[in-house]
Amino acid sequence: MAPTPATEIATIPLQAGATIEDPETPAGKIWSATLDTISQQDGYQRCYYGRHVEAQTSLDLFVDWDSFEHHQTFTKSPVYGPFEKNLSSIMDGSVVMRHATLDPHPPSNAVGNTSVPVTEVLYTYLDGRDETYESNAKKFGEILVSKSDACKGVSTGWVREQLAGPNADASDKKDVFIMLIGWESKEQHMEFRGSKDFQDAIPLVRKGTLDMHHTSFNEK
Repeated sequence: MAPTPATEIATIPLQAGATIEDPETPAGKIWSATLDTISQQDGYQRCYYGRHVEAQTSLDLFVDWDSFEHHQTFTKSPVYGPFEKNLSSIMDGSVVMRHATLDPHPPSNAVGNTSVPVTEVLYTYLDGRDETYESNAKKFGEILVSKSDACKGVSTGWVREQLAGPNADASDKKDVFIMLIGWESKEQHMEFRGSKDFQDAIPLVRKGTLDMHHTSFNEK
């Protein structure tokens, strides 16, 4: 049986002034080395990253792997310690790490700088994995794509790890469902949120605790 692909979803708190986009700066050289190391690992498929539009020192790093186990093998390899130490030198805090099996995989219809200028990253924190919620989320995505020309595509799935929601006690772990929704722009997404089509559809996913931001992704 072929392995199940997985996407590593890391939120990295960057130090203020860490100019990772400029490969000539110290932070940029560290970031380039980080991406090079990841891309050299067995099972690596694709890597894309970007700052949160709403919080510029928060960075999303998404890595598509042949399987969750391939990423785990990397974290247990001899290169991982120096890799982690190098990356931590431009961080201001701890990484929040998640893994998800997304549909479709890879989520290139919703993430990527070539055809998707900005991605809405929506987490829903729930008391248990709810198949009805998953089905409703897929319906919600279909409505967005069909009703808005600005919506480029949607990829969804359950996060492997249980996590505490925003402003929740760290011990209050929940099941997490993720939706990646590609848009022409944040402004067009926010404009569509005021439409009747959106207002009619949003009850499908309005459950638990929702946490949303936008990221403009670059691909390695």
